[in-house]
Amino acid sequence: MLPSWYLGGDPCANWVGVFCLVADYPDSLKNTNYSHVTELRLLNLNLEGTLAPELGNLKAMKYLDVMWNNMSGTIPDTIGNLDNLLLLLLNGNHFSGSIPDSIGNLSGLNRIQIDENDITGPVPSTFKNLLSIQHLHMNNNSISGSIPKELGQLPQLVHLLLDSNNVSGLLPPELSNISTLLILQLDNNHFDDGATIPAEYGTIPTLLKLSLRNCNLEGVVPDMSQSTALGVLDLGSNKLNGSIPAFPPRMTAIDLSNNQISGDVPTELGNLGNLSFLLLGNNDISGTIPTNLGSIPPNNDSSAKFIWDFQNNNISSWPNNETLIRSQQSIWFAGNPLCSGNTLAAVCLPSSVNVVLQIGSAVNASSNMGSTCGGCPATFFLVPNAQNRAGNEFCRCAVPIIVWYRLKSPGFNVFDIYEQSFLIYISSGLGLALEQVDLFDYTTESSNRISMHLGLFPLSDTYFNSSEIERIIDMFSDWEVPDNSVFGPYELLRLTVVLPPGSSSGLSKGEVAGIVLGVMAVSLLLLIAGLLVVSRRRAPKARKGMHLKPTFSRVKATGLKEWTWSEMERYTSGFSDANVLGVGGFGRVYLGVLPDGSKVAIKRAGMAAGSVEQFETEIELLSRVHHRNLVELKGFCSDEVSGDHFLVYEFMVNRTVEDHLPPNSTAMFDFPTRLRVALGAARGLNYLHTEANPPIFHRDIKPSNILLDAKFNAKVADFGVSRNAEQPDEEGGVGGGVDTLVKGTPGYLDPEYCLTHTLTDKSDVYSFGVLLLVLLTGRRAISQGQNIVRVGVLAKDNLWLIVDSSIAGQCPVETAEAWAKLALRCCEQDPTDRPSMSDVVRELDAMSKECNMFRSETDSTTQSSTGMTMSSTTSDTPDTSTQSWPTIRHASTLVSNSSGVNLMSDYDGKESPS
Repeated sequence: MLPSWYLGGDPCANWVGVFCLVADYPDSLKNTNYSHVTELRLLNLNLEGTLAPELGNLKAMKYLDVMWNNMSGTIPDTIGNLDNLLLLLLNGNHFSGSIPDSIGNLSGLNRIQIDENDITGPVPSTFKNLLSIQHLHMNNNSISGSIPKELGQLPQLVHLLLDSNNVSGLLPPELSNISTLLILQLDNNHFDDGATIPAEYGTIPTLLKLSLRNCNLEGVVPDMSQSTALGVLDLGSNKLNGSIPAFPPRMTAIDLSNNQISGDVPTELGNLGNLSFLLLGNNDISGTIPTNLGSIPPNNDSSAKFIWDFQNNNISSWPNNETLIRSQQSIWFAGNPLCSGNTLAAVCLPSSVNVVLQIGSAVNASSNMGSTCGGCPATFFLVPNAQNRAGNEFCRCAVPIIVWYRLKSPGFNVFDIYEQSFLIYISSGLGLALEQVDLFDYTTESSNRISMHLGLFPLSDTYFNSSEIERIIDMFSDWEVPDNSVFGPYELLRLTVVLPPGSSSGLSKGEVAGIVLGVMAVSLLLLIAGLLVVSRRRAPKARKGMHLKPTFSRVKATGLKEWTWSEMERYTSGFSDANVLGVGGFGRVYLGVLPDGSKVAIKRAGMAAGSVEQFETEIELLSRVHHRNLVELKGFCSDEVSGDHFLVYEFMVNRTVEDHLPPNSTAMFDFPTRLRVALGAARGLNYLHTEANPPIFHRDIKPSNILLDAKFNAKVADFGVSRNAEQPDEEGGVGGGVDTLVKGTPGYLDPEYCLTHTLTDKSDVYSFGVLLLVLLTGRRAISQGQNIVRVGVLAKDNLWLIVDSSIAGQCPVETAEAWAKLALRCCEQDPTDRPSMSDVVRELDAMSKECNMFRSETDSTTQSSTGMTMSSTTSDTPDTSTQSWPTIRHASTLVSNSSGVNLMSDYDGKESPS
């Protein structure tokens, strides 16, 4: 459509994503049709089609950004006509064909990002003319041929990313001539047989990271000591030989695993005070471990995580140092002579580095005040480290800008140590105060990339104003946040902005491109599957702008008792804080005592936005469904004068499953009780799907919505966001999907539902699968920055790794594995691959019978003081009918009991050995 842009008026006035200037462009372009178009910002708009050759006519163009769309075709040769182009951002599409030679003519170009496409052919030798280029990001394509030695002539190149391509030939020594080079990342290519690492690569004084993993390289590892800035060296999975070389003192990560390295571990490694990541597994290393290794914690932080892998070598001994054993979270020596006889059980357990990295992803815990603050309204989040004018912390809710952000090649392998430094860097780069930036979660991806969700909070107001939103978006889009030598190159994946109710965007023409705008749009914020879920105990004081006055609607419900406001006040002792059972999205829940002495649970909500709708939904649904595994609604109260709404339920003496999870409880119930809870909740949910008419989709299955009676029978509760399905089909199947805004709880939300906004029974199945994993592992759905589903998938070949160690031996190992496999099937990405709730009930019922038979055979059940059934086991209990728990599981339990080393993750944000 470019040729006809001006037939319908100026595109700068009418087109989304088109930015223009009336000045600051070459005199030769004045008074031409395309003179003032300087930027196309079309990030993440689901665009298809191709790049038109006419783009080459936009001679004043400085920024061309079509990142993260579905565009295809070739890159037009006419791009080489854009003499003023600074940023060429085409990554995350389906572009194919070769890179046009003409791009090499753009001497002013600063950044090329064509990564994550289907580009073929060689890197043009004309790139030697890119005299201003600093960033060449061409990774994850099918680029072939040799790396042009001419790239060594580039005077300003900082980052060269060519990993995950089909590059061949030899590594050109000339790259060492680049005096500004910080990152050289070429992993996952296939260089010619006999290709070696040029010795010159060990003499680049500016080099921070050298990554040549899985490149078919041979020969020795060069002496790297003259690359004095080097922090990360990844040469794993090659055919390198010789001994471990010398390294500069700033090293943070070394990976030489899966090679043919021999000789001893040099004493000099113990002098690297920042080293937190050392992988030497699957080599031919012999001798002993130096006594000084581990004597200096990374960055002098005694709680910092170490990941050391020496598995499958010929190491005969290591220092018998109890302090060292306890201080290291992840050390492995399995497959070495020193582990003969299993005398060092904690360090002789086989394990996977990838699993530990994923499980170990931590969240900035200082940003959350969950134990002292209550819940925030929909789309609002608790402001991290909020302070009043006196400098004291207090609770404040606000709507953040959510940033999908990725570090493409950081200068470290373990993020934990650098979290606070990163927050300082990103807040300073954006011109924000440190307390305005929160790291919600992060995930370590392939090639050590780290993707994350950041929350940017207004300093004092509830919302950012339009000018501040525009400023922040511009800084990300135009790469005005400076690169950092430690954190390396970054990329913006997406922005979510929620505007104040009733306001217009106020943004510049086209500014909405690349962000998602909405007014109180819960669905947008809930797309973040990895957000930290904050435990909420006390409701904050009402604040201006946080509540909307609803239209009062009288509820008529047959069979339910209606109480008055004064009765609600009397039954709760004047809404006493001593009667508060908990706080949820609807409001506070009080213990109520009726005149006959019976106890009830009373939910109270005022005029908060959405509370009336939830109130009416719960009454409408619970007045027509009745099942022993659904909580019973006894009545309600709607007071027109105060605007208060109350729901009165049966009282559940053992509260919720959430209350029995760490850190709320130090002793979670035993395996049979967990199985009874899971089966009861499954039966209640199955009733909603198959017997209610019409079927009901719960929409928010999670531990806090599963209540427990005196015998720990489970009852599904909280139907405030539930929806009726379409009528069942003639075969009796569950009704069809419902198109709706996304609501639910991060960590339990079905990704397919988030993407399509179509709620189905399989959306509940996904949430229930997460609940199963929580019950089996004792972990939270989002723990230390990592979604538990991802943890389960990573450990799918060793599922016993994720099972709560306290329940080992309380059931057949086959039952625990079957539970884990069922949970993961419930969480399949494709909803058609998930079981129905009827199938889930059948499988859990079979597990329950197996568990009862096992308990009967072992006859080792005792009764705990809390009323929960607890099982004890002994290591010599005979079992001829079922597979025993793995020896390493028993070893880990013994180590935990004898030396205080807990091999499962704690719940206070710290990590323990694995």
